[in-house]
Amino acid sequence: MKHFDKVKRTVIILVVLCALIAQGCFDNNSANQSLAGIPLSGKNTESTESSAADSAISGADYEQLRIETDKDNHLFVIKYTKAGKEHQLEGKLLTYDYPDTANVYRIIPSYEDKSILYNPVEGWTDCWFQAYSSLTCIIGHNSETDTDEVLSRVERNSVNDSMVRLDNADYKQMAKIRSAFPEAVFGDYTLRFTYPPTNTDLYGINYINPQNRRDNILDTIKGRSFDYYITRRVIDGITVGLPANADFFCLRYDKAMKQTTIIDNEQYIEFYDGKDIYEVHCYIANEKDTEVYLKSKPVISVEQAFDKAKPIIIDRLSENKETHIYATELVYFVVTVYDMSNENFSDEKTTSDTYEKYLYPFWVFYMHSNYKAMGLDSADRDPVIVNAITGEAIDPCVINY
Repeated sequence: MKHFDKVKRTVIILVVLCALIAQGCFDNNSANQSLAGIPLSGKNTESTESSAADSAISGADYEQLRIETDKDNHLFVIKYTKAGKEHQLEGKLLTYDYPDTANVYRIIPSYEDKSILYNPVEGWTDCWFQAYSSLTCIIGHNSETDTDEVLSRVERNSVNDSMVRLDNADYKQMAKIRSAFPEAVFGDYTLRFTYPPTNTDLYGINYINPQNRRDNILDTIKGRSFDYYITRRVIDGITVGLPANADFFCLRYDKAMKQTTIIDNEQYIEFYDGKDIYEVHCYIANEKDTEVYLKSKPVISVEQAFDKAKPIIIDRLSENKETHIYATELVYFVVTVYDMSNENFSDEKTTSDTYEKYLYPFWVFYMHSNYKAMGLDSADRDPVIVNAITGEAIDPCVINY
């Protein structure tokens, strides 16, 4: 089962890969990169440094951009000087402790033809909720009130500000989740966001009717706030995946290597108990087992990761948007490298049956940007991620091919 917001990924993949065919797949300089490094950006070190310099020039009025961490209180402050004035952005450190080293894992896929079994938590209904879309764009139009179904800027910001890191030892629902997924190893904490009340149909909750396998409306939350909980599994003490309301997807194509690299969130399940919504990350689809691919590689610090991400962050801050960097966290991402040397093109999709899947640790800088689009309030929630092993910063807004 995939979240509604993941439909956009299929569209992106189809559009981009069709563009590869039509445009001849622009050249890049990644021919000398090996699989051990995994060319996540499609650029070599020299071209990355050049791009970083260009980015810094475009945002040259952002002087002395720096991060200061308060590990005792689990906070960070990003400070910079613009037009002679000091500015700062405040956020939360979600990863309290992180190891000096971490493994990179290769996922051994299962080729068994079997459906994924879901284990609904007792008393809860598995559902779909547009956690990401409800914070970024117009979901629909209410013909009765002639209003667009969208959260205001203040309401969106309130969701980010409401984020709380709950200790799973004190989280009362954790026992239910563990009993439903006994094979999963969950982390020490759950995240909680509070969504503000609305009288529109923005908070529609859907489910698949098991009788007819059709999409059905389970409930529409109106006139009250509700909590959205995110519980994720861990590997070696490092959390796996991002919350659905800050979902991430990145595609890179390397023409010289004939490889497509996708960095993606893992699948998750959502539940509704009649009051609140629970998002549970408990597995990787088609995962059979994992093996160590790179052992005990040094993990860069959050401060070092910020320095690597600085050119991208400067670009974001230079846009005509109200941008917040509300949290940072160390997580594992799924990195899939497709061998495109024997592409099978069809009218509907581009496929490659030859691929390798990995789990790489990344530092994530959660970002939210409000802006006006065609006179309407809109927002982006595209995080910047930094490979905690290689130090490569990745902007999902830039598609290289």
